[in-house]
Amino acid sequence: MNLTTWMDDTDQALESAARRWVAQRHRFEDRQHLAPDRRRHDPAIWRSLAELGWFAVATSEAHGGFGLRPSSIALLCQIAGSALLTEPLLSSGVLAPQLIEALGDATQRSKWLPDMQQGTRIVVALVPPDQDVGPGVTLTADGRLQGRLEVAVDADIADALLIPADGRLWYLPVSASGVQRQPYPLLDGRGAATVHLAAAIAEPLADPEGRIADAMAQARALAAVAVASDSLGLMQSAFDQTLEHLKTRRQFGMPIGSNQALQHRAVDAYIRIAESRAVIDEAVAALCGNAPPVEAARAVHAAKALACENARKLTQEAVQMHGGIGITEEHAASHYLRRARVNAQWHGAEDLHMAAFVRAGGAPTSQEI
Repeated sequence: MNLTTWMDDTDQALESAARRWVAQRHRFEDRQHLAPDRRRHDPAIWRSLAELGWFAVATSEAHGGFGLRPSSIALLCQIAGSALLTEPLLSSGVLAPQLIEALGDATQRSKWLPDMQQGTRIVVALVPPDQDVGPGVTLTADGRLQGRLEVAVDADIADALLIPADGRLWYLPVSASGVQRQPYPLLDGRGAATVHLAAAIAEPLADPEGRIADAMAQARALAAVAVASDSLGLMQSAFDQTLEHLKTRRQFGMPIGSNQALQHRAVDAYIRIAESRAVIDEAVAALCGNAPPVEAARAVHAAKALACENARKLTQEAVQMHGGIGITEEHAASHYLRRARVNAQWHGAEDLHMAAFVRAGGAPTSQEI
């Protein structure tokens, strides 16, 4: 990511270490030789991310973190998108620690956070993209969870889930009685599961200060900016690979990049990256600073909608400009396209965020035009 006004020394140190780690430990060519289950999730890789401090950017120093750092979250998610990382960074490394610190009591924090930050426990937070969209779970008369969770991203490899229900957040081990999972891969190699709950016993987070509404709103904002940043990372890598292909692939004795039509398409792709970076920077700055809530919400919704739309269009162009090899499993271009497709839906599709952007005062309504 380019140096921006909100980056500080911690951000730069995390980014530098993360890029070195990706170059040494997570090369696309090497990952392709692994078995599918290890490409989906590798416990050794997960522990390495913990050692690098990737899971310390959503909790305060009092609980083993660096503080809640939207800037660091955006940087790490951008690198994750660039590297096609399939580990549950957002759901387990960011959202779950943030929610447990915000809503748990001292006992719950000490019981769960250390293992999560050391990479030995995967707790996946299921955060609906809109406050009016519930996860399909209700509470029985005796306080147990009942219902069905569709497309619960990262639930396929979770040790426990954080599930909102009945105005509270519940910690549910997947080994608990009454929990059944049907895991399946997503389009891009990440995974999800359909989770069936039949009177499952879960522990509610204490929420001693009654902060669940604010904590969930904060989680939704972090998730939207994180997915937008992931999309920016995959866009940049797809563009870099495509530009190199245009320079080196030759037809009729000339690089195909000498074709003016392809040059124009490459410029359009560059513009998509630049405008996505601009709106993400604005959203991160709003979350890092003291922007009014409406202004911050508007920036977040704009970033998620625009960056994911641009990523989808840019990666489609990247595959087209690579030709037939671009659609193969062996080439990264097809993987960037598939990841962009998943990101476009994850934590709220474009139309949901555009509608929220308008409600937040981001554009005139039809009555105002």
